[in-house]
Amino acid sequence: MHLAADSLCNGGSLLATGLHEAGAPLWAATVGLNAMVAIVLVCMARPLFMACSATLLQRIPPALDPALLNRCVSRLTTVPGCKGSCHQHFWELAPGQIQGEVTLLVAPGADEGAVKAAAARIFDVALAGASQHVVFEARQHAGM
Repeated sequence: MHLAADSLCNGGSLLATGLHEAGAPLWAATVGLNAMVAIVLVCMARPLFMACSATLLQRIPPALDPALLNRCVSRLTTVPGCKGSCHQHFWELAPGQIQGEVTLLVAPGADEGAVKAAAARIFDVALAGASQHVVFEARQHAGM
Protein backbone atom coordinates (compact mmCIF):
# COMPACT_ATOMS: atom_id res chain seq x y z
CA MET A 1 0.00 0.00 0.00
CA HIS A 2 2.93 2.28 0.69
CA LEU A 3 4.19 1.82 -2.85
CA ALA A 4 0.74 2.55 -4.25
CA ALA A 5 0.56 5.74 -2.18
CA ASP A 6 3.97 6.90 -3.44
CA SER A 7 3.01 6.10 -7.02
CA LEU A 8 -0.27 8.00 -6.71
CA CYS A 9 1.48 11.02 -5.19
CA ASN A 10 4.14 11.07 -7.91
CA GLY A 11 1.53 10.62 -10.62
CA GLY A 12 -0.53 13.41 -9.06
CA SER A 13 2.48 15.73 -9.06
CA LEU A 14 3.14 15.00 -12.71
CA LEU A 15 -0.51 15.54 -13.59
CA ALA A 16 -0.60 18.80 -11.60
CA THR A 17 2.44 20.01 -13.51
CA GLY A 18 0.75 19.11 -16.80
CA LEU A 19 -2.44 20.93 -15.80
CA HIS A 20 -0.39 23.97 -14.80
CA GLU A 21 1.33 23.96 -18.19
CA ALA A 22 -2.12 23.80 -19.80
CA GLY A 23 -3.13 27.01 -18.02
CA ALA A 24 -4.70 25.85 -14.74
CA PRO A 25 -3.54 27.64 -11.60
CA LEU A 26 -0.85 25.57 -9.88
CA TRP A 27 -2.53 25.73 -6.47
CA ALA A 28 -5.84 24.47 -7.87
CA ALA A 29 -4.26 21.58 -9.72
CA THR A 30 -2.12 20.60 -6.74
CA VAL A 31 -4.90 20.83 -4.14
CA GLY A 32 -7.43 19.03 -6.34
CA LEU A 33 -5.10 16.18 -7.22
CA ASN A 34 -3.83 15.80 -3.65
CA ALA A 35 -7.43 15.58 -2.45
CA MET A 36 -8.13 12.88 -5.06
CA VAL A 37 -5.02 10.96 -3.98
CA ALA A 38 -6.11 11.19 -0.33
CA ILE A 39 -9.59 9.89 -1.18
CA VAL A 40 -8.17 6.97 -3.17
CA LEU A 41 -5.79 6.09 -0.31
CA VAL A 42 -8.59 6.14 2.25
CA CYS A 43 -10.69 3.91 0.00
CA MET A 44 -7.76 1.48 -0.33
CA ALA A 45 -6.97 1.43 3.40
CA ARG A 46 -10.55 1.13 4.70
CA PRO A 47 -11.03 -2.61 3.92
CA LEU A 48 -7.68 -3.44 5.53
CA PHE A 49 -8.55 -1.40 8.61
CA MET A 50 -11.99 -3.00 8.91
CA ALA A 51 -10.47 -6.49 8.60
CA CYS A 52 -7.92 -5.78 11.33
CA SER A 53 -10.08 -3.74 13.69
CA ALA A 54 -11.29 -6.73 15.76
CA THR A 55 -7.69 -7.82 16.22
CA LEU A 56 -6.45 -4.33 17.09
CA LEU A 57 -9.26 -3.76 19.59
CA GLN A 58 -8.96 -7.30 21.05
CA ARG A 59 -12.66 -7.94 20.49
CA ILE A 60 -14.38 -11.30 20.42
CA PRO A 61 -13.72 -12.66 16.92
CA PRO A 62 -16.74 -12.23 14.63
CA ALA A 63 -16.65 -15.93 13.76
CA LEU A 64 -16.91 -16.90 17.43
CA ASP A 65 -20.44 -17.05 18.84
CA PRO A 66 -20.73 -15.22 22.20
CA ALA A 67 -23.54 -17.60 23.21
CA LEU A 68 -21.11 -20.50 22.77
CA LEU A 69 -18.63 -18.82 25.12
CA ASN A 70 -21.41 -18.20 27.66
CA ARG A 71 -22.37 -21.89 27.54
CA CYS A 72 -18.74 -22.90 28.10
CA VAL A 73 -18.41 -20.52 31.04
CA SER A 74 -21.63 -21.80 32.60
CA ARG A 75 -20.43 -25.40 32.18
CA LEU A 76 -17.35 -24.61 34.28
CA THR A 77 -19.47 -24.89 37.43
CA THR A 78 -20.08 -28.57 36.59
CA VAL A 79 -16.36 -29.27 37.00
CA PRO A 80 -15.70 -30.79 40.44
CA GLY A 81 -13.83 -28.27 42.56
CA CYS A 82 -14.66 -25.28 40.36
CA LYS A 83 -17.03 -22.75 41.91
CA GLY A 84 -17.18 -20.53 38.83
CA SER A 85 -15.06 -18.15 36.81
CA CYS A 86 -14.38 -14.47 36.34
CA HIS A 87 -12.39 -12.22 34.02
CA GLN A 88 -13.06 -14.09 30.78
CA HIS A 89 -11.39 -12.43 27.81
CA PHE A 90 -11.30 -13.85 24.29
CA TRP A 91 -9.78 -12.15 21.28
CA GLU A 92 -8.27 -12.88 17.90
CA LEU A 93 -4.49 -12.73 17.74
CA ALA A 94 -4.54 -13.07 13.96
CA PRO A 95 -7.35 -14.07 11.62
CA GLY A 96 -8.44 -17.54 12.73
CA GLN A 97 -6.24 -17.68 15.85
CA ILE A 98 -8.31 -17.36 19.02
CA GLN A 99 -6.65 -16.42 22.31
CA GLY A 100 -8.37 -16.53 25.67
CA GLU A 101 -7.87 -16.02 29.37
CA VAL A 102 -10.20 -17.35 32.04
CA THR A 103 -9.77 -17.07 35.81
CA LEU A 104 -11.21 -20.10 37.59
CA LEU A 105 -12.53 -19.86 41.14
CA VAL A 106 -11.34 -23.09 42.76
CA ALA A 107 -12.75 -24.51 46.00
CA PRO A 108 -10.29 -24.81 48.90
CA GLY A 109 -8.61 -28.20 48.86
CA ALA A 110 -9.47 -28.94 45.22
CA ASP A 111 -6.77 -30.02 42.78
CA GLU A 112 -6.08 -26.92 40.67
CA GLY A 113 -4.39 -28.93 37.93
CA ALA A 114 -7.41 -31.22 37.52
CA VAL A 115 -9.80 -28.24 37.46
CA LYS A 116 -7.69 -26.50 34.80
CA ALA A 117 -7.52 -29.68 32.70
CA ALA A 118 -11.29 -30.21 32.86
CA ALA A 119 -11.90 -26.56 31.95
CA ALA A 120 -9.50 -26.86 29.03
CA ARG A 121 -11.44 -29.89 27.73
CA ILE A 122 -14.70 -27.92 27.83
CA PHE A 123 -13.23 -25.13 25.68
CA ASP A 124 -11.34 -27.54 23.38
CA VAL A 125 -14.58 -29.32 22.50
CA ALA A 126 -16.51 -26.07 22.01
CA LEU A 127 -13.82 -24.37 19.94
CA ALA A 128 -12.94 -27.45 17.87
CA GLY A 129 -11.74 -26.56 14.41
CA ALA A 130 -10.35 -23.19 15.49
CA SER A 131 -6.72 -22.53 16.19
CA GLN A 132 -7.00 -21.55 19.84
CA HIS A 133 -4.97 -21.06 22.97
CA VAL A 134 -6.83 -20.53 26.25
CA VAL A 135 -4.90 -19.79 29.45
CA PHE A 136 -6.51 -20.71 32.76
CA GLU A 137 -5.53 -19.08 36.03
CA ALA A 138 -6.78 -20.63 39.28
CA ARG A 139 -7.68 -18.65 42.38
CA GLN A 140 -8.84 -20.04 45.69
CA HIS A 141 -12.50 -19.28 46.31
CA ALA A 142 -13.59 -18.94 49.90
CA GLY A 143 -17.23 -19.97 49.61
CA MET A 144 -20.03 -18.47 51.65
